[in-house]
Amino acid sequence: MVKTLLLLRHGKTEHRNYAIDHQRQLTPRGETQARFIGEFILGKGLIPEKVVSSSAARARKTAGICCDAVGFEGQVEVTDELYGLNTEELLRYIAGLDPELEAVLLVGHNPCFEEAASFLARKMVALGTGDCAWFTVDSADWNVLSGRTGIALNEIIKAD
Repeated sequence: MVKTLLLLRHGKTEHRNYAIDHQRQLTPRGETQARFIGEFILGKGLIPEKVVSSSAARARKTAGICCDAVGFEGQVEVTDELYGLNTEELLRYIAGLDPELEAVLLVGHNPCFEEAASFLARKMVALGTGDCAWFTVDSADWNVLSGRTGIALNEIIKAD
């Protein structure tokens, strides 16, 4: 069974006037980036069965716009787990995904997403704001990611 893993870094954000990082909002450019990624995913037929977003405002908005563009009819799962985690924690989170799922989109933050993408790709991967790493996992189980077996980086989808 071939699975699809999409790691999407939130879109461009505002930096001013936010006392709490968690509340930062997307800029119009960030909204455009999220829409572009959603349209790309739709065009490739990579419609996720499950979408999970960090609880940060910018990630939730990115996920929502992307899902609208994709035509995702499910509900975006929002979790604090994808905010502020490290690479090892992200890989454990992915390994714990339901093995029945064939396509998953995770929306979160750097440096974790970039480091995890680099680890899985076995090379340095740059994920700018709004960029998405598209992986294929040739396995019946998500747990193979920690050993990096059966996983291939298909593309880094650049948002702009």
